Amino acid sequence: MRHDIFERAIVVMKAVTTERRRYKELEEETGIPATNWQSAAKRKQRPTAHMIEALSRRWPKYAFWLATGLTDPAAGHTAPGIWASGERTSGEESELAASRYFDAKLLLQDLTYGPSDATERYYATRGGKVRSANHEEGDTAASTAPAEPANAAQAPKYKDLDAAIAELAFERRLQHLKEQFSDALDQSGNMQELKRLIAEFEFAKATSALEESRQILSIYQK
Repeated sequence: MRHDIFERAIVVMKAVTTERRRYKELEEETGIPATNWQSAAKRKQRPTAHMIEALSRRWPKYAFWLATGLTDPAAGHTAPGIWASGERTSGEESELAASRYFDAKLLLQDLTYGPSDATERYYATRGGKVRSANHEEGDTAASTAPAEPANAAQAPKYKDLDAAIAELAFERRLQHLKEQFSDALDQSGNMQELKRLIAEFEFAKATSALEESRQILSIYQK
C-alpha cells in the first residue's frame, strides 16, 4: 500500500463516501463524473492525476498520505481508518483545528481565483507575484479583479456535460464554505477577517500539534 498511490486513492474513495451512493457522492463533491470513479474503484482504469488532485483538495487531511503513504500529524495530515495503524495520528483537537484551517484556506483561494486557473495565471505571470509586499494572496485587489482578464487565457464555454458537472460541484462546495465562514465575509469583498481566521486556525493547529509532540517525546524519554 505504501508503494501504490492508486490503491491509496481507492481507500480514500471508500473512506469518504457511503457504499450505496459512493460514485454519485464523489461526482457531487469533485465534479468528476461518477462513471470515472466507478471505473477506478473497480480497477478498470487507473485513477488519473485529476482524480487524485480532486480527492486531495476535497479531503486535504488525506492528501499527504495519498501522495506518500505517510502521515504528518503536526500538519494535520492523517490516513483513513485502519491505514493509520502504526502511524502516529492527530488528537481530536488538532484534527478539528486542521480541518478548519484547510477549509478556510480553500475558501480564500476559491474566492480569489474562481473555478478556473485563468485569473491565478494572470497574476502570477502578468501582474507580478501573487504574494508580494503590496499584493497578498486573497486581498481585496486580487479578489475584485476581473475573473478573466483580457490578456489572460479565456475559460472555455461549456462544451459538454463534464464541464457542467465540474462547475456545479465547485459552486456547491463554495456555497457550503461560505455558509461555514459567513461571519468572516462581507459584501464589500474584503477578506481580512477570513485571513485573520486562517491565522488563528493555523496557530491553534500548531499549538495542539506541539503539545501532542511533547507528550509523544516524553514517552520515549522515560
